[in-house]
Formats: sequence, C-alpha cells, structure tokens
Amino acid sequence: MGRRAAFGLVFLMACGCGSPGGLPGTVEGGGGAGAAGGGGQGGAGAAGGGGDGPCLECYSGPPRTLGVGICKAGIQCMDSSHPCMGDVVPSPELCDGVDNDCDGAVDEGDPEAGTPCVVPGQFGVCAQGSSKCFNGQIVCAQLVQPSPEVCDARDNDCNNVVDDNPPALCPGPGVCFGGTCQTVMCIVCGEPPCLPCGEGEPCMKDAECASGMCHAGKCVASINGCDVTTAVEKTTVPSVEITFPGPGLVFSPACVKVKVGTNVTFSGDFSLYPLEGGHVENGAVIPAAAGPFVPATNAGTSTTFTMGKAGTFPYVSPAHANAGMIGAVFVVP
Repeated sequence: MGRRAAFGLVFLMACGCGSPGGLPGTVEGGGGAGAAGGGGQGGAGAAGGGGDGPCLECYSGPPRTLGVGICKAGIQCMDSSHPCMGDVVPSPELCDGVDNDCDGAVDEGDPEAGTPCVVPGQFGVCAQGSSKCFNGQIVCAQLVQPSPEVCDARDNDCNNVVDDNPPALCPGPGVCFGGTCQTVMCIVCGEPPCLPCGEGEPCMKDAECASGMCHAGKCVASINGCDVTTAVEKTTVPSVEITFPGPGLVFSPACVKVKVGTNVTFSGDFSLYPLEGGHVENGAVIPAAAGPFVPATNAGTSTTFTMGKAGTFPYVSPAHANAGMIGAVFVVP
C-alpha cells in the first residue's frame, strides 16, 4: 500500500470509519484489489471489509454558533448509523470566563448570580450579600452600607453591636429594648430597658454603670486617676508588664484595660514600694477588701496576677500613693 493509502488507513481507524478491507474503495476511489476478500475492482469493498465511507466534519448545534466560544465541529462517518462525535454545542452560560452559549460574549447576564451570601469581614446589615460573577469567579457583593443606628434589633452601623447606646435611639423618656422604643418606669438602674446607673449609684458590675466602672458596689467616674475609656488598651495581648517606680514615683503604665485571663506582671522592688489593692479618696488610702491585689505584696522584685474575672481593680503603693503611685486594671469579658 502506498504512502497515501497508509495515511487513509490511520485517519479512518482513528475516526471509527471504515475498516482496512474497504480502503481501496473508500479512499482511493477504486483501482486495486481488496485485501482478504476486500471487494474486487473499482472500490466495491463493502462485501469484505464493511467500509463505512469517508469521515467528514459535522456539527449538531445552530450553524451560526459554530466556531464561536467553545463551540466546535466534530467528526461523522457518512453512514446513518454513526452519530456526530466530538462536537461541542452551546450550553447555558456559566461564571467561568468562557463563552459557554457561543454567542460571542463571555459571562454575560451575570450567570450564577443572585444567591444570598455573607460578606466576609462585615457585621450586621453590612454582612448581607448576593453572589455576583466577577472575572470568571463567583464573589459575594455587599448589598447594604452602614447607616446611623436605629432601634430595630439590627446592627445598622455595622459595628457588631445591635441597638447600641439604647437611650440615644429613642425620643424623650423612651428606651430602646427588644428593637422597639419603650417608655418604662425603672426601679433598678442598669438593667435593660432602664438607663445605666450614674456616679455614686449602687451597682453589681461594670456594665450597669454609665461610666463602665463599678467599684466597691457603686458606680464611679474615675478611680486612682484612671477611667476605662482612656486606659492603655491591652485587650489583644495575653500578658502585660507594669514597672515601678519611674521615671518618678509612678507605675508605668498605671491604667490598663485587659481581657479576662490576662497575666499582669508588676516589676519593681516591693520591699521599698509595697503593692496592694485599694484607692485614694480625699487624700486617704482606702484598702480593697477583696480582689486580685489582696493581700499586699511587700517582698521580691516581680509578681504576676492572673485577672480571673471582669471588673475594676485599683491598686496603690500605700506609703507613696499621694505622691502618684496609684493605678487601676480594668478587666473586660
């Protein structure tokens, strides 16, 4: 068999069209004897090899889509028993950076979009999102932007707190409670929906006080010159060191805010500057009855306290308190 006939054999076998016995009739158009009963002269090879005819390009999709996007032709042997094989026809558009429906446009119509989703890193209403096709990938698009907080049981300003600052959300004597403004007669301050307790009013915990500081059973605006809003922020670290004295007769930093479980280490000479829980009031040192700094530490150069519960914990070096060796540790949940 010549080079041309050999090429025809490989092509037809790859396509599944014809068989070796039919080659003289189907590819060469006659002129040679069929192999092994292949069918005699002039291409009459059907009897021996079952030749199916030549392979041609085929396409079962709409003609206008051929060669557009992913759409391409396949191969079909010229016999009704063989389907078109290998062609790619239009399919519904996907979000994949490909023209799936073969209309000449990629990812048109925002395919696979519109599914509710949660926007990463957002809180409250700002976390509401909807899926969107962007650069061949599904992303979660933010639907709502932050707005001033209102009394509706939702986090409108997206700060991860629902209806924060309840008294300011409602007019007159109303207080925001459960997403609605309610007018109530409060007997105990600090308990929702009542207003927080003012300075000097009885309290059980910091959260009941407008100042955020409850000490010795009453709300205080500041203690030992410290308040929770200006204290050094240390809520993101597992341990804090407070050194003394110096420069000058002070603790450094004197006022700190930490999380429950934080280790607070005091470093200095306790034999010269003893440490104990307490606060200065009208020039007098009032020792604490309980707390992490009770009893006093008066020996060594370093000691560590694990802040086991939330609260306001003032401390002093008694002999030097009025000279400035005072401070407080605010422990938040």
